[in-house]
Amino acid sequence: MPRVVRGGRGHILLALLVGVVAVLAPRASWAWIENHVQGLQTRLEIDRSGKALVEHRLELRMNGNVRQKTYRIDGVDPDAEPLEDGYVVPFEDALAGSMEEAIPIAVAVRKRDDDAAVSLDITVEDRKGLWRGRYLFVIRYRTDLRASGRVVRDGALVALSWRGPNLADGYDNARTTFVVPASPSPPRTIEADGLELADDRRATREGAVEGSLPATFLSEVRRGHEHDEIELLRTYAPRGEGILWAIRVDPRAVAPPAIEGGGDAIEPAFRTVRDEMASRDQWLAMAAAVFLLVFLLGWARGREVARLAEELGARVPPLIPAPPVLRGLG
Repeated sequence: MPRVVRGGRGHILLALLVGVVAVLAPRASWAWIENHVQGLQTRLEIDRSGKALVEHRLELRMNGNVRQKTYRIDGVDPDAEPLEDGYVVPFEDALAGSMEEAIPIAVAVRKRDDDAAVSLDITVEDRKGLWRGRYLFVIRYRTDLRASGRVVRDGALVALSWRGPNLADGYDNARTTFVVPASPSPPRTIEADGLELADDRRATREGAVEGSLPATFLSEVRRGHEHDEIELLRTYAPRGEGILWAIRVDPRAVAPPAIEGGGDAIEPAFRTVRDEMASRDQWLAMAAAVFLLVFLLGWARGREVARLAEELGARVPPLIPAPPVLRGLG
């Protein structure tokens, strides 16, 4: 008869041990993460000096079998100064206007040695991190558009430009809103490819901008008492491409760079109505002063002639038969 070998308790314990090790093994060895950008809305609040407050509202779908606490945004402004009021909230709560589930985030700037590429490292300030789902990240920082060459003269107007971040995914409906001080002329769109900028884009004559807005962009202008807004929309943002957004504004909204060789940054043609009225009032005041001086001299001359005639007992008829006040104008 063949001999049957039966497994003992050792084989059973070995099988159980292998199963426990497989379950309790370090999760990093089999963890997977897959995030996708769903949308990005950016708002730039620009003051007259060219300094801007940038707010990113990044819609991100996070997938994976582990909770996540970090994320990175590449290609931001080299002089970015992050603010400490950033947060992340579930997208459904953001749509409902609820902040109950909002979690603070810490934003740090990471620069390379050549300072050509700058990234924002985002850390979720929660011990557990974020589980899979759809979230809205709100990140804000300050930058100086004038110092980085993003404010240039464009004929009688001023051209403003700003390049968006390089995101790892292509996404639909990229929106950027420029908010500038109110001025008589509304902001308008331009084609950004001809701007003279601190990047690899070609330059036209003296930084002027040529062309019109590409067909891939849509725009909407909103006027206000204190600020004007222009919202630009691109229907699709390619993967890894930082979109260059650009507008034209009135020089009374954002001051143009100073003219080479000195002089006022605002040319005479750009003076405000108040300045023109003040200049006109000055000329009127000078004309009134000259008129009064001539009148007083004529009146004094008439008085002196009358006194001398009285002393000599002579009568000097006036050349113009009119009252003394009017003769003072002669």
